[in-house]
Amino acid sequence: MGSTIETMSTGVWRELFREVPNARRRLVLLLYALVGPVFTLVLCFVAVDANRMGAVAGVVALIGAGAAWLGLRKVPTNRDWVFPVAIVPTVCCGIAFYASEANGPAYLAVTGAPLAWAAVLFEAPVVWAALATALGTCLAAVTARHGFITGTANTIVFGTIFSLVAWVVHRQAQSLRSARAAIEVQAQRDRAVLEAIPDALARADAHGRFIEAHAPPGEALPVPLDEVPGHLVYDFLPADVGARMRAAIARTLESGELTTVEYAADYPGGSRSFEARIARSLPGEIVVIRRDVTERQRAVEEQRFHAALLGAMQEAVVATDLNLVVRYWSPGAERLFGWTAAEALDRPVVSLVRPGLDAQAILAFREKLLGGGIRRETSPRTRKDGATPIVETSFVVLTAADGTPVGTMGVSRDVTEVHVAEERLREALRTNEQMVVELQDALSSVRTLTGLLPMCMHCHKIRDDSGYWSRIEAYISARTDASFSHALCPECYEKHFSSG
Repeated sequence: MGSTIETMSTGVWRELFREVPNARRRLVLLLYALVGPVFTLVLCFVAVDANRMGAVAGVVALIGAGAAWLGLRKVPTNRDWVFPVAIVPTVCCGIAFYASEANGPAYLAVTGAPLAWAAVLFEAPVVWAALATALGTCLAAVTARHGFITGTANTIVFGTIFSLVAWVVHRQAQSLRSARAAIEVQAQRDRAVLEAIPDALARADAHGRFIEAHAPPGEALPVPLDEVPGHLVYDFLPADVGARMRAAIARTLESGELTTVEYAADYPGGSRSFEARIARSLPGEIVVIRRDVTERQRAVEEQRFHAALLGAMQEAVVATDLNLVVRYWSPGAERLFGWTAAEALDRPVVSLVRPGLDAQAILAFREKLLGGGIRRETSPRTRKDGATPIVETSFVVLTAADGTPVGTMGVSRDVTEVHVAEERLREALRTNEQMVVELQDALSSVRTLTGLLPMCMHCHKIRDDSGYWSRIEAYISARTDASFSHALCPECYEKHFSSG
């Protein structure tokens, strides 16, 4: 409770002294409310003896006019501060000096207070106005009571003192104001950075007790954020993780090195994984940045699964960017094309598998591929060792969530054996077709000799379809590819030429 009241009090005073018009107006009116009644009451006592109560009325009227002046200004500018800050307090001191007779020197000395006030809180024009008013008031008040020479001499003395005070105080105030402005700018930047950090961040002492905590909206926390200060870091961790965290904090405080602790914790929505980074900020104080890495670990696991899946595939999987530069080269691609992933990455894929392609052909291929004109292609590819296997590749264009192309992917397999087998099959089919034609021709020739052939029983001539008689060898030769030569069989030789 005490710390809350202290924080609220600090916030109120910080708000009062902000370098903005409305805050300055509140401060001036507060000083009017605090100092004005006291100043007037004291003046009543000293002025009664001198029978100059009109001075009291004048002071009250000036203070009221100054307050009304500020109240009527929507946004006070630099000139609006001159009357309530530089003129009203200083003239009131001059009136009190004139009205209080023997007590007057005290009021004359108090004239430096409004000047110092202006020098501390306001810009140079207000300070110079306060100085001029103080000099004028001093000259008028002293001259009215003691004559022109005394008034001039006192004004010179007081003027010198007031000028030095105003110059020194204003200069120091400006330096402090500039430093405070720089600190506020840095604080704003720090707040912006703190708000932009997507992680939970906390300060803790050497015992691990939270001093301050910050977390982005929606961050998984074991207790509400405003209840975190005062708890120990280990209060929200399993025993084994707490021991590791305690050792990490001690190591960080001793060595000053950044320490990382990874752990898992159970939440209503299930177990979540975290990474805590511990850094020493001040002696005996640490900063803990906790990042929820559940999704990252899931992504890593999925990546490992996909890598294992692609590694087990016999096909070659190659992914490129829009310029056909290799971004992924699977183990299957290493086996098929001979290039390792380290050799292939960040190189144009065409230079690896089709090195003879010229620039114009590459550009045409790229445009056609990205336009969806190439889905599957079977053609020779060049391996690292110079071999040219026949490769069948299926292409797909990789797109972002909005449909914008971001790259390409090709899945390739070696179909050389299949291609050779198909060629052999086609050659066999061509051979079979030729044999069929030849057999059909032979069959056609055989059919011309089928049926009943009229033959002379004495000369053995054969009658054709037109009624002509031809020798048997001439008939057969005309209808087949056979040719004849003459010879003697053993029986005829024995019958006709044997001498016995």
